[in-house]
Amino acid sequence: MLNKLELNRYLRHLNLKEIGEQGQLKLKASKIVVIGAGGLGSPVLLYLAAAGVGHITIVDGDVVDETNLQRQVLFNSLDIDKSKALIAKDKILKLNPYINVQVFSEHLSKSNAKIIVEGCDYLIDCSDNFQTRFLCNDLAFFFKLKLVHGSVSEFTGMVAMFKPGFESCYRCLFPAPPTIEVQNCSEAGVLGVTPGIVGLWQALETIKSILNIGSELVSQSLQIDLLNSSVKKIKIPRNDHCPLCGKTPSIKELYEESPIICATKFLVATIATSTIVVDIREKEEVLKNDLGLISIPLSKIKESPDLIDPKKSYTFVCVSGQRSLKLCSYLSDLGYVNIYSLKNGMASL
Repeated sequence: MLNKLELNRYLRHLNLKEIGEQGQLKLKASKIVVIGAGGLGSPVLLYLAAAGVGHITIVDGDVVDETNLQRQVLFNSLDIDKSKALIAKDKILKLNPYINVQVFSEHLSKSNAKIIVEGCDYLIDCSDNFQTRFLCNDLAFFFKLKLVHGSVSEFTGMVAMFKPGFESCYRCLFPAPPTIEVQNCSEAGVLGVTPGIVGLWQALETIKSILNIGSELVSQSLQIDLLNSSVKKIKIPRNDHCPLCGKTPSIKELYEESPIICATKFLVATIATSTIVVDIREKEEVLKNDLGLISIPLSKIKESPDLIDPKKSYTFVCVSGQRSLKLCSYLSDLGYVNIYSLKNGMASL
């Protein structure tokens, strides 16, 4: 039931024949998880909260940085260095005190995924990296959740929706992470309103799906080009060779993509202030560190994982790339996200 204050708050919804009180009650009963409270997550959270979505879970392990404020409209200058997830919760509860909000101030990982999505209906992917996007897709597939995906780059964006057991999934479009490095917003830049528009469309598709109104964007994507003011709708057919939902799937359980980084990206990382490159070879293996890398032996990291700051980005280097990849898997299970392994290790340099 809606109380008197809610009836007044949602009056403009109630006046729509497609929604009415029954539709508003559907929104109130729905349970969604939003992965990422940044550029995409900000408009998603604001509009779903305003619409009266009753149960919202926010997942984000980052803190607010001044460079976020150009596009992440949930935050202001007073929020810098504070938890995005906690600030987002406070902001949307002030917008709508009649909803329930749960927070996980950590990155989505294989180890916490089940707890995070338990009991939810929708998974809204507002992440900014392929590793998390694939994890969201596989999580939605195995736990039978409706997935609303959004991604942006510079002046373009994409929105897509996938339903469990209904035609395709995200891996039908992208079976695996790209072999070339794709930059995120912090690296490539993005027009501030781009994630705003894409996030709004994610919120729209979520609301339409909850209410079962209009034409859903299931197994389709919207390709949005802001410079040319164009929007294209593209069908995403099921790929029979999809490693997740194809005829002979190779992915049988939830796992995280290997965060492998190529040598070209490594050379960029050595001069980028946002990425820390760590040589994890043991002391007896390192005769001379000509590249001037930070040296933290693998054995030391496993003894004290807190040597690696979960809020920073790291690329790990070993002799062949095998140990660094295993380290990424180990740290990923502990909740780390922005971690990479140099493909083929020192042999590639």
